[in-house]
Amino acid sequence: MKYILTILIAFAIMMTPIAETKAQQVTDYQTAVGLRLGWGFTLSGKHFINDAHAVEGILSYQWGWTFYNRTRIGAVYQVHYPLEDLIDGLSWYWGVGGLVAFESFSSINVSTQTYFGLIGNLGLDYSVEGLPLNISLDIMPNWLFGTRSDGFGTARGFRGDLGGLAVRYILQ
Repeated sequence: MKYILTILIAFAIMMTPIAETKAQQVTDYQTAVGLRLGWGFTLSGKHFINDAHAVEGILSYQWGWTFYNRTRIGAVYQVHYPLEDLIDGLSWYWGVGGLVAFESFSSINVSTQTYFGLIGNLGLDYSVEGLPLNISLDIMPNWLFGTRSDGFGTARGFRGDLGGLAVRYILQ
């Protein structure tokens, strides 16, 4: 696990100079909030801190069966690149971030576990011309650290269930 973290940090450091030299205006909005469609209920907010760099906040609630739920809070730093040669308002992005997850089981006993994790991010972002609407489609593989002690197995390791289709209202 230590090697995976080292590789992700090294990759982010190596990509930063490339992102800085290619940074240009990639979107016509600065802040947008909305829903991320996928498994569970997810709120998403994205804010550009400069022309090509954004931070996305994610609040996700997932449930399963009658006794299980998971809440995740995450943030991803993203670097955007324009694809306006294809479609005006379209860009692709990559990013890295972190999350904290709270998972509860209540079938036998009430048990809540807390996990921490890393998030990768790769996707497409589109702002609809003439409408205050932003749409993104991405994958967000994540790696959780931690173990459960309630007899239901382990929740640590690779997961791919945070990405999806986000529809956001542009605030500014």
